[in-house]
Amino acid sequence: MIEKFSPRNTPNRYLYQLDVSKKLAEYRSRIPQVHTLVDYAALVETAVQACKGNHLWVANDLIGYLENPEQAQQEIVSNGHLVTPAAIPVSCYLKTCQWRLRPSRPCLPLLYWQGNYYTRHDFAIGSRRYPRGMRLTAVNSRPVMEVLAQVQDHLTDFDWNRKLFFGNYEEYGDDFYRYLPEWQSKSFTLTFDKAGKTETVVLNPDNSEKFSIDKPKVTAGHIPPAVCYLPEPQLLYIRIPEMQNSRLNFYLSRIREAAAEHEIRAAVIDIRNNPGGSDWAWTKPLALLQTGQENTPLFSAVNDNPDVTRFIARREFSKTDAALSPEELEKVRREYQARPFAFPGGESYLALEETYPPISQECLFKESLPIYLLVQDVYSSAGNLAALAKRSALITSVGFDNPRDIGQGRASILFSLPHSKLIVRTNVWTDFSNCRTPEDTAHFRVEVPVELTPEQLVEYHNREVGNDLPAFLMTRDPFMRKVLELTAQHR
Repeated sequence: MIEKFSPRNTPNRYLYQLDVSKKLAEYRSRIPQVHTLVDYAALVETAVQACKGNHLWVANDLIGYLENPEQAQQEIVSNGHLVTPAAIPVSCYLKTCQWRLRPSRPCLPLLYWQGNYYTRHDFAIGSRRYPRGMRLTAVNSRPVMEVLAQVQDHLTDFDWNRKLFFGNYEEYGDDFYRYLPEWQSKSFTLTFDKAGKTETVVLNPDNSEKFSIDKPKVTAGHIPPAVCYLPEPQLLYIRIPEMQNSRLNFYLSRIREAAAEHEIRAAVIDIRNNPGGSDWAWTKPLALLQTGQENTPLFSAVNDNPDVTRFIARREFSKTDAALSPEELEKVRREYQARPFAFPGGESYLALEETYPPISQECLFKESLPIYLLVQDVYSSAGNLAALAKRSALITSVGFDNPRDIGQGRASILFSLPHSKLIVRTNVWTDFSNCRTPEDTAHFRVEVPVELTPEQLVEYHNREVGNDLPAFLMTRDPFMRKVLELTAQHR
């Protein structure tokens, strides 16, 4: 099913040197060593993670389906999913068991940067205090890269320059050591370099010593929803931490107020650490700022096979396979055209060319505003917005290269495994707009990078915003500093 529906398999073969068929066969060979259904679920979860797809995981958000079976069945049909109703309680139960079996013990937050891991915050164990910014050199006396190689299948975040996975966005962040089997029950010794001196930290599973971390209250990557005008550069700053439709009225009303009261030369949309949500949460505010006429078309690609075509038709017409007519299937086939892409193997996909976001009739300005998009660790719908910068003459992405592939994904399919009843999700669409190489399909490069040393990065993750957001943005935020440099060049 993953090979059939996930469009990332081909580009990932070149990006990560990953053969999904071989990887699944490798995990299939481990099944005889598994003796419980919960352990089998853990094996499947790791196998799915190892395939490195987009929105590819064992589904964990099924509680609504469990509470309202009739609505669940309706949504399964209308969204084109391949889930048997009996799978929903089984998959929920197995995911709950997995969560409960995770060890409850202190863990030390790490921060990855350019091939090294650093302590993210100041912390204390018992009476001993340790500083942020210490560089990790060993885990249980083993070199970091040796340990990292052992857990690659569990990780989602990729260092595009060094060609290695270093963290997991959905679970433990950059704390890769927590995927080692011995983390369940054994003491861990982490060895650090601190200005040329060796520092050793022991993490015990029994919580015998008090463990505390000095986390800042609010940093640049965690600013809450905000819209504020910065008068000196005449910038409208819009902070969107999550793509939530429930916040739409807040953003739309504040943008309209600012447009009526101030002279605005450009806008800044801050989506740092935005995990995604609904595209409406960004297309609607964007429609007030730009017409979208300056964007090139979106090419949404899917795997070229009949099962994918039927899935698209099921979604489009909210019908089961048996209820689809030949005319409805033919309509989908006409919308999507077979198109070869410039991959080394010359692989072909079905592609839909469209104008997205739609052309806006609501723009508040005589001409579309230039927009600077602050990007750091985004995913899903936020990644759709970040990828739009590559198709827009008036949106400039500023920040860090994204550690996972992003781009316009229209929807995912859910399917249940026939025997275990586990429910798996994978994205079916991928964004091949302006793509000439496999690397292009990941859309991870920002147009204007913010370059920081390791020391500066650690401080960035610990610098509190405080009560005066405009002052912070204008004087202490390295992302905004780069925007101010760009706006000064264009005056």
